[in-house]
Amino acid sequence: MFKKEIYFILIFLWWIFLIQPTFAADDCENKSDPFAKYECRIEKVCKEYDENKKVFNPEKYKEAEKYKETEISDVFLRSSRTEKPIKKAVSVYKENMNNIYKCSMIGIQKNSILKIKWLLKLDKTLEIWKSIDAKITNIISKLDMVAQSTKCLGIDKKTIYNKLSILRQTTYETCKFWFYTDYLKEYYSDPANALWVSKKEIDDAQKAGEPIKFTNTEAADTIWWLNKALDTELNQAYKTFPVAFHAYSEYENNYPIHFLLELLKTDFMVFRDNLHKMINPINQVWYKIVNAMLK
Repeated sequence: MFKKEIYFILIFLWWIFLIQPTFAADDCENKSDPFAKYECRIEKVCKEYDENKKVFNPEKYKEAEKYKETEISDVFLRSSRTEKPIKKAVSVYKENMNNIYKCSMIGIQKNSILKIKWLLKLDKTLEIWKSIDAKITNIISKLDMVAQSTKCLGIDKKTIYNKLSILRQTTYETCKFWFYTDYLKEYYSDPANALWVSKKEIDDAQKAGEPIKFTNTEAADTIWWLNKALDTELNQAYKTFPVAFHAYSEYENNYPIHFLLELLKTDFMVFRDNLHKMINPINQVWYKIVNAMLK
């Protein structure tokens, strides 16, 4: 069942990302406001993959106009006003995806350690417990601090393996990002938005008989460049999606085993030390016998 649903979700991704269909929801396509159309599409198409058991509450996208004065913190992004909505959208998408994976990985570590902590109670001698209890407590404390600073939501303590839920959450975020880039394309189709010139400035220039601040060629070139930039970012998201999920899957599969091996190493060290304590007095008997015979 799990494999079938993953397969179905991947087919869904291929469908919306590569084929890019025209959606038949007239109540969305007939909306005159591009952002209202975007929100309607999210509700009609992406909502199916909105996961109830979220590990992180993602930031929502805003209308492009609201990003005019937004400061972009990413040092790799230039500060062109025209590109700000694109760069802010990319920043929001990356931050959301990173935090979903980060919070889930914190959950994997914590749940794995807590289950192993429970197993340690089965050791009636408490020898391993004494050796590793302080380390476990310290790790859990650090994980709680990171989870709090990242604003992770409640972690499901019942399970370590959470692939399907994370796949649904990241699919939902990628679906929203795709529709937001589509919204930005429609937004930039207006030369005033593409060149960040207000409609009032255009109207005032036309009434005064003065030349507009941009030519048709300049507007067309800018719109083409912005659309290309959006396609580039979207294609990068498509390429990164399966790579990131595969890396997360490997981490989820291997971390519990890794920690169990650490526990096995600790168990061996405890056994070695105890064996040494037991054998060492016996070894001393031989030297005492030799010394006694010499006398």
